[in-house]
Amino acid sequence: MGETTAVKEAASFGGTGGQALHIDAPNVEYVPEYTSLLVLRGDPAGGGVSLLGDLRAAMARLGEADRQALREQVFFEGKAENLRGVGAPRMPFPVLEGDQDGQPAWVRWAGKMLRDPRNTGRTAVLERFAAALAQTTVAVTLGRGQLLVVDQRRIAHGRTALGPQQGFADGTRRWIMQAKATFDPAAPAHQVLAGAAAGRRNDA
Repeated sequence: MGETTAVKEAASFGGTGGQALHIDAPNVEYVPEYTSLLVLRGDPAGGGVSLLGDLRAAMARLGEADRQALREQVFFEGKAENLRGVGAPRMPFPVLEGDQDGQPAWVRWAGKMLRDPRNTGRTAVLERFAAALAQTTVAVTLGRGQLLVVDQRRIAHGRTALGPQQGFADGTRRWIMQAKATFDPAAPAHQVLAGAAAGRRNDA
Protein backbone atom coordinates (compact mmCIF):
# COMPACT_ATOMS: atom_id res chain seq x y z
CA MET A 1 0.00 0.00 0.00
CA GLY A 2 1.33 3.44 -0.74
CA GLU A 3 0.94 6.77 -2.39
CA THR A 4 2.59 7.32 -5.75
CA THR A 5 5.98 8.93 -5.44
CA ALA A 6 8.78 9.95 -7.79
CA VAL A 7 11.24 8.55 -5.25
CA LYS A 8 10.46 5.00 -6.40
CA GLU A 9 11.65 3.49 -9.67
CA ALA A 10 9.20 4.77 -12.27
CA ALA A 11 7.91 1.39 -13.43
CA SER A 12 7.59 -0.09 -9.93
CA PHE A 13 4.48 -0.39 -7.77
CA GLY A 14 3.88 3.12 -6.47
CA GLY A 15 6.03 4.70 -9.17
CA THR A 16 4.86 7.29 -11.69
CA GLY A 17 5.86 5.62 -14.95
CA GLY A 18 4.14 3.06 -17.13
CA GLN A 19 4.28 -0.64 -16.35
CA ALA A 20 4.63 -3.19 -19.12
CA LEU A 21 2.18 -6.08 -18.99
CA HIS A 22 3.23 -8.73 -16.48
CA ILE A 23 2.08 -11.19 -13.86
CA ASP A 24 3.26 -10.66 -10.29
CA ALA A 25 6.15 -12.89 -9.20
CA PRO A 26 6.67 -14.92 -12.39
CA ASN A 27 10.08 -16.01 -11.10
CA VAL A 28 9.11 -18.05 -8.03
CA GLU A 29 8.12 -21.64 -7.37
CA TYR A 30 4.47 -20.89 -6.57
CA VAL A 31 3.13 -17.92 -8.53
CA PRO A 32 0.21 -16.21 -6.71
CA GLU A 33 -2.99 -17.20 -8.50
CA TYR A 34 -4.71 -13.84 -7.98
CA THR A 35 -3.58 -10.26 -7.64
CA SER A 36 -5.75 -7.26 -6.86
CA LEU A 37 -5.69 -3.47 -6.86
CA LEU A 38 -7.97 -1.33 -4.73
CA VAL A 39 -8.04 2.34 -5.69
CA LEU A 40 -8.18 4.58 -2.65
CA ARG A 41 -7.43 7.67 -4.72
CA GLY A 42 -7.06 7.97 -8.48
CA ASP A 43 -4.36 9.95 -10.25
CA PRO A 44 -5.47 13.60 -10.09
CA ALA A 45 -3.64 14.11 -13.40
CA GLY A 46 -5.80 11.47 -15.09
CA GLY A 47 -3.14 8.85 -15.82
CA GLY A 48 -2.41 5.39 -14.47
CA VAL A 49 -4.97 3.55 -16.61
CA SER A 50 -4.92 -0.21 -15.98
CA LEU A 51 -4.00 -2.47 -18.90
CA LEU A 52 -5.15 -6.11 -19.14
CA GLY A 53 -3.90 -8.64 -21.67
CA ASP A 54 -5.11 -12.21 -22.30
CA LEU A 55 -2.07 -14.47 -21.91
CA ARG A 56 -3.68 -17.63 -23.27
CA ALA A 57 -5.19 -15.90 -26.28
CA ALA A 58 -1.83 -14.34 -27.06
CA MET A 59 -0.04 -17.68 -26.76
CA ALA A 60 -2.57 -19.23 -29.14
CA ARG A 61 -1.60 -16.64 -31.77
CA LEU A 62 1.96 -17.99 -31.90
CA GLY A 63 3.19 -20.88 -33.98
CA GLU A 64 4.18 -24.16 -32.38
CA ALA A 65 7.89 -23.44 -32.89
CA ASP A 66 7.58 -20.27 -30.81
CA ARG A 67 5.54 -22.03 -28.13
CA GLN A 68 8.17 -24.76 -27.95
CA ALA A 69 10.92 -22.15 -27.55
CA LEU A 70 8.97 -20.52 -24.71
CA ARG A 71 8.70 -23.89 -22.94
CA GLU A 72 12.46 -24.00 -22.47
CA GLN A 73 13.63 -23.32 -18.92
CA VAL A 74 16.05 -20.56 -19.93
CA PHE A 75 14.33 -17.25 -19.14
CA PHE A 76 15.03 -14.70 -16.43
CA GLU A 77 13.15 -11.77 -14.88
CA GLY A 78 14.31 -9.46 -12.10
CA LYS A 79 15.06 -11.02 -8.75
CA ALA A 80 13.01 -12.72 -6.05
CA GLU A 81 13.92 -11.50 -2.57
CA ASN A 82 12.06 -11.17 0.74
CA LEU A 83 8.93 -12.90 -0.60
CA ARG A 84 6.80 -15.12 1.61
CA GLY A 85 4.47 -17.97 0.77
CA VAL A 86 5.70 -18.40 -2.82
CA GLY A 87 8.42 -21.00 -2.37
CA ALA A 88 11.95 -20.65 -3.65
CA PRO A 89 13.10 -18.37 -6.48
CA ARG A 90 12.85 -20.10 -9.82
CA MET A 91 15.42 -18.80 -12.27
CA PRO A 92 15.75 -19.61 -15.03
CA PHE A 93 12.15 -20.56 -15.75
CA PRO A 94 9.97 -21.41 -18.77
CA VAL A 95 7.61 -18.73 -20.03
CA LEU A 96 5.07 -21.39 -21.01
CA GLU A 97 4.73 -24.06 -18.36
CA GLY A 98 2.92 -27.33 -19.01
CA ASP A 99 -0.42 -28.19 -17.42
CA GLN A 100 -0.09 -29.58 -13.89
CA ASP A 101 -2.71 -31.48 -11.88
CA GLY A 102 -5.37 -30.54 -14.40
CA GLN A 103 -4.74 -26.82 -13.95
CA PRO A 104 -4.29 -24.53 -16.97
CA ALA A 105 -0.72 -23.81 -17.99
CA TRP A 106 1.09 -20.88 -16.43
CA VAL A 107 2.41 -18.17 -18.73
CA ARG A 108 5.24 -16.70 -16.67
CA TRP A 109 5.46 -13.30 -18.31
CA ALA A 110 6.81 -9.84 -17.57
CA GLY A 111 7.43 -7.22 -20.23
CA LYS A 112 10.69 -6.32 -18.51
CA MET A 113 12.09 -9.64 -19.76
CA LEU A 114 12.62 -7.96 -23.13
CA ARG A 115 15.25 -5.68 -21.59
CA ASP A 116 16.92 -8.23 -19.32
CA PRO A 117 20.44 -8.94 -20.65
CA ARG A 118 20.17 -12.52 -19.36
CA ASN A 119 17.60 -13.14 -22.11
CA THR A 120 19.90 -11.97 -24.89
CA GLY A 121 19.61 -14.36 -27.79
CA ARG A 122 15.94 -15.07 -27.06
CA THR A 123 14.62 -11.55 -27.56
CA ALA A 124 12.98 -12.30 -30.91
CA VAL A 125 10.54 -14.89 -29.55
CA LEU A 126 9.81 -12.69 -26.53
CA GLU A 127 9.05 -9.77 -28.85
CA ARG A 128 6.68 -11.92 -30.92
CA PHE A 129 4.80 -12.92 -27.78
CA ALA A 130 4.69 -9.31 -26.55
CA ALA A 131 3.22 -8.24 -29.90
CA ALA A 132 0.58 -10.98 -29.71
CA LEU A 133 -0.27 -9.95 -26.15
CA ALA A 134 -0.64 -6.32 -27.21
CA GLN A 135 -3.33 -7.39 -29.68
CA THR A 136 -5.43 -8.76 -26.80
CA THR A 137 -4.94 -5.80 -24.46
CA VAL A 138 -7.74 -3.58 -23.17
CA ALA A 139 -7.58 -0.44 -21.01
CA VAL A 140 -9.65 -0.04 -17.84
CA THR A 141 -9.91 3.21 -15.90
CA LEU A 142 -10.47 2.56 -12.20
CA GLY A 143 -11.97 5.18 -9.92
CA ARG A 144 -11.93 5.66 -6.18
CA GLY A 145 -13.27 2.64 -4.30
CA GLN A 146 -13.06 0.29 -7.28
CA LEU A 147 -11.36 -3.08 -6.95
CA LEU A 148 -9.67 -4.99 -9.76
CA VAL A 149 -9.09 -8.72 -9.21
CA VAL A 150 -6.95 -10.52 -11.79
CA ASP A 151 -6.64 -14.26 -12.40
CA GLN A 152 -2.92 -14.52 -13.08
CA ARG A 153 -3.29 -17.84 -14.90
CA ARG A 154 -5.16 -15.96 -17.60
CA ILE A 155 -4.50 -12.22 -17.46
CA ALA A 156 -1.40 -10.01 -17.40
CA HIS A 157 -1.75 -6.51 -16.02
CA GLY A 158 0.09 -3.22 -16.34
CA ARG A 159 -0.60 0.51 -16.43
CA THR A 160 -0.01 3.63 -18.44
CA ALA A 161 2.18 6.36 -16.97
CA LEU A 162 0.64 8.79 -14.54
CA GLY A 163 0.04 12.35 -15.67
CA PRO A 164 2.44 15.18 -14.72
CA GLN A 165 2.76 15.18 -10.95
CA GLN A 166 4.23 18.65 -10.45
CA GLY A 167 2.21 20.77 -8.09
CA PHE A 168 0.41 17.92 -6.32
CA ALA A 169 1.03 17.88 -2.59
CA ASP A 170 1.64 14.72 -0.56
CA GLY A 171 -1.68 13.22 0.36
CA THR A 172 -3.30 14.07 -2.98
CA ARG A 173 -1.50 11.73 -5.41
CA ARG A 174 -2.63 8.30 -6.63
CA TRP A 175 -2.98 5.83 -3.78
CA ILE A 176 -3.72 2.14 -4.21
CA MET A 177 -3.58 -1.07 -2.19
CA GLN A 178 -2.35 -4.33 -3.66
CA ALA A 179 -2.90 -7.88 -2.42
CA LYS A 180 -2.06 -11.32 -3.76
CA ALA A 181 -3.79 -14.62 -3.00
CA THR A 182 -3.73 -18.32 -3.84
CA PHE A 183 -6.52 -20.81 -3.27
CA ASP A 184 -5.53 -23.24 -0.52
CA PRO A 185 -8.00 -26.09 0.06
CA ALA A 186 -6.22 -26.93 3.34
CA ALA A 187 -6.65 -23.44 4.80
CA PRO A 188 -8.69 -23.37 8.06
CA ALA A 189 -11.23 -20.94 6.65
CA HIS A 190 -11.86 -23.18 3.66
CA GLN A 191 -12.28 -26.22 5.91
CA VAL A 192 -14.91 -24.38 7.99
CA LEU A 193 -16.80 -23.38 4.85
CA ALA A 194 -16.56 -26.89 3.41
CA GLY A 195 -17.89 -28.36 6.66
CA ALA A 196 -20.79 -25.91 6.70
CA ALA A 197 -21.65 -26.75 3.11
CA ALA A 198 -21.59 -30.48 3.88
CA GLY A 199 -23.89 -29.89 6.84
CA ARG A 200 -26.39 -28.05 4.65
CA ARG A 201 -26.38 -30.94 2.16
CA ASN A 202 -27.00 -33.45 4.92
CA ASP A 203 -29.91 -31.40 6.25
CA ALA A 204 -31.55 -31.16 2.85
